[in-house]
Amino acid sequence: MGSLYARGSRLWCRYRDASGRWTSQPTPFHVGDEERATEYVRKLEEIVTAPSRADVPTVAAYAKKWLADRRALGLRSVNDDEARLGLHALPVLGSMRRDEVRPRHVRDLVLDLRKRGELAPRTVRHVYATLATMFRTAVADERIAVSPCV
Repeated sequence: MGSLYARGSRLWCRYRDASGRWTSQPTPFHVGDEERATEYVRKLEEIVTAPSRADVPTVAAYAKKWLADRRALGLRSVNDDEARLGLHALPVLGSMRRDEVRPRHVRDLVLDLRKRGELAPRTVRHVYATLATMFRTAVADERIAVSPCV
């Protein structure tokens, strides 16, 4: 079982990774929210010690399922979401496994979209918001422990 400790106002966790080495990383929780942080560490350990991680789908595969679910709900923005992901996010993140995407990958994507100067700032925000919604849904579906869109 992993452990929690405070560093400043943030809670950090320490757990054994798949190779058996101790790993420390910050949790998305602050001091005073130890109950949720403990649950986070438990889920993180389950994910890390899962027997086979090869069956984790790519971001592109999850996006396809996520868009199909949204289309089934009759949401009007599905076509816009599909275009935003297909044109801007999936060419960069699509081939990555869903659980390997980190905040730095999302940050690099957004910075690259801004640097190219081809898109309006609002479009860049919409691409990020669509990614954030998709990853929040993955967290709610318990497919990943924490969203990379922070």
